[in-house]
Amino acid sequence: MKHEYVIPTFRYITNTSTPSTSIESVDLPDTDSARNNAVVITGDMLAKIDGEFWEDSEWQLDVTDERGLILCSIVVLGIASAAGQPPKERTDE
Repeated sequence: MKHEYVIPTFRYITNTSTPSTSIESVDLPDTDSARNNAVVITGDMLAKIDGEFWEDSEWQLDVTDERGLILCSIVVLGIASAAGQPPKERTDE
């Protein structure tokens, strides 16, 4: 009996703190490949948005299988510290 190997489809769902979602489907051999690809996608997307990341500093990539089950997530959260803020004007009375 011949066994056919079916390559699974993984979905990459990007969510940000502003209402926007993008979905990409990719056929990969296994879950490890899907996780590794998630890192590549995250790096590519962060490189493309460049400094605009700080306007929407919460970003999440979920990887789901064909049933819609979340297999893993990458969460990126940017936090600007007080030292990185412009100084406030002093108001001496």
